[in-house]
Amino acid sequence: MNRPKLVSLCAIAILTTLLVPTTHITAATQFAADAFKSVWSRTDALVGQSGVNRGYYWGSQPGVSLSEDYAEGVNGKRLVQYFDKSRMEINNPNADKGSKFYVTNGLLTVELITGRMQVGDNKYMARYPAYINLASDADDPAAPTYASFRDLLHSTDSHVGRSVTSNISRSGYPAEDRSKTSDRGAIIAYYEPITKHNIPKVFWDFLNQSGPVMNGGKRVIARLNDPWFYATGYPIAEAYWAKVKIAGQPNTDVLIQPYQRRVLTYVPSAPAAYRVQMGNIGQHYYDWRYNNAGKPSFDAATCKPAPSGVLGEAWSAQHAMSDALHCPILAATDAVVSAQTYQNGAVIKITEQYPAYSHFRAFFLFTDGSAQQASDADVAGGIVRVPARLGSALGPETIGLGWYQQFAAGYAVSANAPVQKVYVFYDATGTGYCCVSLWQAYSNIYLDRVHTYDPNGCRNSYPPTRGEGGKVWADHPLDQAALNCPYNPATDAQIPHERFQGGEMIETVQYFRGQSEKRGIFVLYDDGGGAFFEDNYVDGSDPGGHEIPPSPDLYAPKYGFGKLWREHSDVRERLGWATTPEASSTGSFQEFDYGMIILTGPPDRKAYVIYDTNRIGGFISVDRWRVYDDTSA
Repeated sequence: MNRPKLVSLCAIAILTTLLVPTTHITAATQFAADAFKSVWSRTDALVGQSGVNRGYYWGSQPGVSLSEDYAEGVNGKRLVQYFDKSRMEINNPNADKGSKFYVTNGLLTVELITGRMQVGDNKYMARYPAYINLASDADDPAAPTYASFRDLLHSTDSHVGRSVTSNISRSGYPAEDRSKTSDRGAIIAYYEPITKHNIPKVFWDFLNQSGPVMNGGKRVIARLNDPWFYATGYPIAEAYWAKVKIAGQPNTDVLIQPYQRRVLTYVPSAPAAYRVQMGNIGQHYYDWRYNNAGKPSFDAATCKPAPSGVLGEAWSAQHAMSDALHCPILAATDAVVSAQTYQNGAVIKITEQYPAYSHFRAFFLFTDGSAQQASDADVAGGIVRVPARLGSALGPETIGLGWYQQFAAGYAVSANAPVQKVYVFYDATGTGYCCVSLWQAYSNIYLDRVHTYDPNGCRNSYPPTRGEGGKVWADHPLDQAALNCPYNPATDAQIPHERFQGGEMIETVQYFRGQSEKRGIFVLYDDGGGAFFEDNYVDGSDPGGHEIPPSPDLYAPKYGFGKLWREHSDVRERLGWATTPEASSTGSFQEFDYGMIILTGPPDRKAYVIYDTNRIGGFISVDRWRVYDDTSA
């Protein structure tokens, strides 16, 4: 199908050189319904007129109109019309025409990020996440795409009053940039409890602004969005900074936040009235749906990242696997993998553990070779809602450690004993990895670095952790599997710790393998990553802490924490300033084959579980970490 042209005032919604409309552009095509024209006219008929300094909410004119499939529509169809920045819809032509929501605009952002095309209230078709730049020039090879946000849709806690300092790359990995604390517009102003996401001040102000609108044929002053979420819907991810190419200018700062129906962008260097814009998601979605734009493509000889580890060995040895999956799009990640057999197949569940939450995925495998990925609702809280088609369970769930990796056209998952399989889930058409339809399994004969915890196989009989029966340990069997066997007894010690804007520092004494006189510092970042350093501060030397923080409620760290913070700029940039003075409490620590548990004493009483799956003994890295309230006393 040839794509009808969607005329836009600017090719990209945030081009700083083309943002300011100079003349009102008369629509060249017809509105498909009077209701569409009424909604468009309210905000966009005035753009370019005297005293109206803002960008378009919908676009300069209507684009193509279609009757698209929709299960609940009249005769299974609904009328839609595309605009540069959205798609208007009439789901029920017999509904109240006076309702603000008689005309809706599509959940386009959700579809482009997840790769699931909605064709009914609860009906979807499998496509692929869109590799379309969402806030930059189209030819910027490093800019984030809709697909970059796919693993960032999890809910989060309220951060009202804090600044947005996370960057997003094209690969979807967030990183901290503490220089962004100086931008007052990036301070979180509102927390949306429905989707559990934070909205920065610049976007909250934009969504709640008033200005000239058309009402009953008259120009009046009113809210542009009424209610505030009318055009955008609710936020579905946090806001992230990125450096992108805009109007040919590389390394331009832009703040991006996806909402259910739109993407908002903030370019600090743009003219004041046009710093916040809605992206051209209507154009992007139409191209994705009808012209297969944004389809991932890879050269198997130059895969980046290259397949590695257990899954890399399987991918290289099994040509059917590599032919089906193509190249990875993200690096392999270690995870807890569980399997349960049913009458007509099996359930494979993958659990990624982060400091403040766990992320769950599940796949349903059927004996006829078909497969289905569980929806977020089907795996909420880690409790899998199993489809009736699988029948009854034939045995208990088995839990071990393994690896999973996303590829251009599917997933690969390795599971250790007792499962001992490499599973491949892929879409038969090879068009996406959001909605798998087939599966294969291979025996896991490849060298794996992770283990399944078996208390009877531990060479030492040390009881894990202190407290009533090792409560911290006993309450978290997935951590048992990740850490494996205790290496030595739990040791009481003074545990210095300090909280920062972007994480924490914790010091241990006697930190590993008989080197009892040394001290080590764990740097634990809020994004789940971390690092380990030897503490080389000499008692009695200058304690430091002379730097002046930007506000009185922040602190410059001292002593060993301060020395590390000053000497390692990467640590300093990711952690930011301390939010509390250093404190020390009587706690304990215990080493395990693949990590450590550190317990701090009153008043905080926390249990930090730190994983290092790279080797037995001696911390050379921190893979990830979690923290729990210690209720063992």
